[in-house]
Amino acid sequence: MRNLSHAFAFLMIAALLLTACGAEVVEVEVVVTPTPIPIGRELIREGLSGPEVVLDPAEWPTSYEDAPMLQQMVDEGDLPPVEERLPLEPLVLRPLNEIGQYGGIVRRGFTGPGDAWNPKRYGAHDHILFWKYDMTEVIPNIAKGWERSDDGTEWTIFLREGMRWSDGAPFTSADFVFWFDDIYSNTEIIAVPGVDLPVGSQVVAVDETTVKYILPTPNFLFHQALAGFSLIASQANWGHTGMGGFAPAHYLKQYLPSYTSQEQVDAQADEAGFDNWVNLLKSKMSWQGNPDLPAVTPWTTSIAINNPSWVLERNPYYWEVDTAGNQLPYHDYIVLEVAESVDVINLRAVAGEYDFQARHLDIVNLPLFLENQERGGYNVFLDPTERGTQAGLIFNMSYDGDPEIVKWINSLEFRRAISLGIDREQINEAFFLGLAEGGNVLPVETNPFSPGADENGVLYRMYWHTYDPDTANQMLDDLGLTEKDADGNRLRTDNGEPLIFEVLAASEAFLPFPQISEMINDQWKEIGIQLDIRAVERSQGETMTAANQHQIWMWEVGDNIVSLASTAFPNGAGGYASGPLYGEWFDSRGASGLEPPPEMRRVMEMWYELGGFQTDEEVVAQVKEMWKIIADQTWTIGTVGAGPVIFGTRVVNKRMGNVAPRQIVNTAGMTPGLIRSEQFYYKDE
Repeated sequence: MRNLSHAFAFLMIAALLLTACGAEVVEVEVVVTPTPIPIGRELIREGLSGPEVVLDPAEWPTSYEDAPMLQQMVDEGDLPPVEERLPLEPLVLRPLNEIGQYGGIVRRGFTGPGDAWNPKRYGAHDHILFWKYDMTEVIPNIAKGWERSDDGTEWTIFLREGMRWSDGAPFTSADFVFWFDDIYSNTEIIAVPGVDLPVGSQVVAVDETTVKYILPTPNFLFHQALAGFSLIASQANWGHTGMGGFAPAHYLKQYLPSYTSQEQVDAQADEAGFDNWVNLLKSKMSWQGNPDLPAVTPWTTSIAINNPSWVLERNPYYWEVDTAGNQLPYHDYIVLEVAESVDVINLRAVAGEYDFQARHLDIVNLPLFLENQERGGYNVFLDPTERGTQAGLIFNMSYDGDPEIVKWINSLEFRRAISLGIDREQINEAFFLGLAEGGNVLPVETNPFSPGADENGVLYRMYWHTYDPDTANQMLDDLGLTEKDADGNRLRTDNGEPLIFEVLAASEAFLPFPQISEMINDQWKEIGIQLDIRAVERSQGETMTAANQHQIWMWEVGDNIVSLASTAFPNGAGGYASGPLYGEWFDSRGASGLEPPPEMRRVMEMWYELGGFQTDEEVVAQVKEMWKIIADQTWTIGTVGAGPVIFGTRVVNKRMGNVAPRQIVNTAGMTPGLIRSEQFYYKDE
């Protein structure tokens, strides 16, 4: 628009000058070609909608209905009636549009054993508490309610009387105490306590349906930890690590030496091919890997993740009903077929082979998705995110390998300089169809936690994230990196070899991270910096980052600091990539690991302080100050975000009902968990 305005101004001035000189003015028809609107922009809808949890008992159903596949088992005497399987007060969900119909298989795609979060986000709704679909408030889930003490140190949750595990065993407060006392507090299983239940915490059973958390310091945000991505909120999400917040005591005691014997658990581990009993226990706690594990999710694993087809089937004891009294979920099965590559998943989606797929869909293929909607029998939805960057270069700030690389990773001016050498507009057009925005890891300005602009009107989200290779080159020269080889590559200051950084880029995961890294490498030729790009499978990369073996990890970054602290600094709940040794220090509250530099330590301390605030205004103000420090420090270089990219491109079977046309893309909300897949159903053709 700026160039167009300049053109009109030039024509007007020229006409005035010619008139003033007495010259004849010839009318010229000016044809202006409008700037093309990025494809798919019209699919980005305003507003949010979703199913609602009904809290008023007057609106609860008084009788219940069973799914046909379960009713058959009841009729054959293999299962108790639905009234006996549900808790006394099940969670009541008002579906988005209408009461659904039972039956059907949801077809999805996954990339293999490293893709466990795929159906966890879709169908593992076993959080103690959860978020409303718009993430404006915490609502009941497994727990029907909660209370906290005035000083924020005691939190009491109230379970649903009569609730059961998927095998029919009672689900009670004993399962929380068992997890805390026998698993979480055993240093052989959990070496370092998590940030939400630090040393000095207690979990006690008040009675069979009441659990009390006693914290050593006030935490007025503890209910958000029980609702989100934290390690104590969901057994299905974190059981494979020994975490989860609760566990089926009646099943797992056989794998603990305190309930059997050391000799027996050692023998079990040896027979199963594990090097110790702890690893055997964690495998038995794996929702994705152990079909025998009792769970409280809508669907449970019947064929494990390490098979070509990962199959989930409805949980006959699921604790949720719709407003008509139908036990949820509506669908009988979820079947995930493994694909040898992300490209195959995209091709299958185009062909209409999936019923609900957002994970691993590349937005570059949006024209194909749109072109084949009718033929494939699906609809396409775009869900923008407020996340800062979809492909960030995350520096390992605690890297202790090559001393020359350590020096430059820890140089603030170096990190800022090379960030200025990235052309984000080119990346946006090449990989995101121009639908995203360049910037750092900070959320977009519409987010209430965004710090907005500084006193000079410069957005904090753009700090050190404009394209300015001239300034970048000058800054690198000023740092002493003046020597170059014949190709213009800057040379190391210790041995005169080219200065090359290794970046681990996950392959076959959401985005073409290796290719994005290659584009950055090409752009950095202008400033003399090189990348050695190592494409790795996601789980391999995460293992390496946790072990402090990486220099740079490329991944998505930026979310809600309150519920997912890894967007700001390294910690165990969301990832150690920006400094594993510093993350251990944070998780252990200084008992182990490596003390971080002052600026990172200050952000960590500010995060701990959040729990002591009693008002939303105090929390928001503190988070804004944290984001300002993060923007200035550039521990991660952002590229492009705030668009319908990771999880933001959705392909949904046209027959599937109760699917929200717009959802929040958020890790704490377990997208698409916020719009609750248990109330999706197939309409009659």
